[in-house]
Order: sequence, then C-alpha cells, then structure tokens
Amino acid sequence: MSEGRKTSGNNFSGTLFRSTGPAFNAVPFTPITPGNLTAVGNMTFSFSDGDTGTMTYAVNGVSVTKNIQRLEFGAIKPLCSQGSQ
Repeated sequence: MSEGRKTSGNNFSGTLFRSTGPAFNAVPFTPITPGNLTAVGNMTFSFSDGDTGTMTYAVNGVSVTKNIQRLEFGAIKPLCSQGSQ
C-alpha cells in the first residue's frame, strides 16, 4: 500500500501496486520508476486499539479480510494502547 492515509478515526487506506523490475540484489540495480508500477486494488487498516485491527484488501476484484495483532518484542506499548491518542 503506497501513501496510506488516515481516512477517519483509526482507519487508513491506500492504493495497492504491483511492481516489476530486477531482484533487490541485482548488480547493477535498475531503480524502479512509475513505469514499473501498476495499480491492482486498494487496502484498508482499521485499528480497534494499539494491539489489534483488521486488514482488508481487494486485488483484481478479489476481496480478503484478515485479523491482525501486534507482535510484542518487549514491554513498551504504543501510545494508543495506553489511553492517549
């Protein structure tokens, strides 16, 4: 999702692109340009709190919804799960 933007409350949406080009480790690497990108759908993230949410996307007319959960690496929580936004 490129340039995902806040659409309302805890929701973020953006356009999904398919890119074509060389492998990331190709030598020499040819930079990806707008000509290498094709819009294929859209994606939305809706967060219920700092730890959980829903990811919904549609690619070439096929819609998918997935529940997502924050993977904790330590005791520090994001501000939104501490009651301040």
